[in-house]
Amino acid sequence: MIDLHCHVLPDIDDGPTDIEASLQMVQAALDDGIHTIVATPHVNHRYGSEPEAIGTRVEELRAALARDRLPISLLAGAEIALSRLPGLDDEEIRMLCLGDSSCALVESPYTAVGSLMEESLFDLKVRGFRPLLAHPERCPEFQRDVPRLERLVDGGAVCSISAGSIAGQFGETVRRFAMRLLERELVHNVSSDAHDPVRRAPRLRASLSDPKSLPGNAGLQLWMTSTVPVAILADEPLPPRPPIQTSSRWRRLTARG
Repeated sequence: MIDLHCHVLPDIDDGPTDIEASLQMVQAALDDGIHTIVATPHVNHRYGSEPEAIGTRVEELRAALARDRLPISLLAGAEIALSRLPGLDDEEIRMLCLGDSSCALVESPYTAVGSLMEESLFDLKVRGFRPLLAHPERCPEFQRDVPRLERLVDGGAVCSISAGSIAGQFGETVRRFAMRLLERELVHNVSSDAHDPVRRAPRLRASLSDPKSLPGNAGLQLWMTSTVPVAILADEPLPPRPPIQTSSRWRRLTARG
């Protein structure tokens, strides 16, 4: 599996405070079957994470991984706030994209942003980047207005939900909304959005294999955690989506509550 959204770099945002905690996160990822992590620290007005600083932290963590013989591939990236996008030039955005791709991970906002969301994502596309929305299931504006997210996806945006949302880590409202987005085929990727080695660890398999999450949808799980990430990192079109296996149990899981 590939984790496209993980706050694994030490002492750069609200993720691990030191490199030992980062290494514990990597070990948890390996134990879960993850073989590639994209390090995506916040790039917003709270944390001054610049491309050069991210690159330095990535190299430091790679050296520690080699020292401890932890066999995982670590790529550089970022989770970019909408408010930061207007001030970034093309070269800066390219340095913040996931791996060597042209895919920019954009944080879904927790507060109202008006038309900034549509304008920013459209501008990214015009400039040659593929926008990947992080955790749209936790965005109040999308919760109130699903057609708004549908229009963004129709316009080329890709959506990555958090594994913890499916497992109920962020509450029942978020879990049910995540399931609704899955049912409406508005989800393309599941990532960990991990921040630490314990409470929000980089685990995908445990959340997806929970009987309350995606029963009978092994093909969809593989598509979201491996097939789609491979295509995103290679700048290729997304492969066809496997059909969702629905049931009366699935309908109960996706019902409003």
